[in-house]
Amino acid sequence: MFISKIKEKLEEYRRVIRVVVKPTKEEFILSGKVIAIGVTILGAIGFIITLIFLLLRGG
Repeated sequence: MFISKIKEKLEEYRRVIRVVVKPTKEEFILSGKVIAIGVTILGAIGFIITLIFLLLRGG
């Protein structure tokens, strides 16, 4: 039973690896830009929240 579950998981992993392809240079650059924008937005939101709390506390 336990061995069959491991075999099933390994077969799923093999299927995924067969489908996966290396991204092109353009796709890689686009992914980097999207991630950078997301990190920047999250950082800005955190900074704004910190400023609001500092202003509310009178610090």
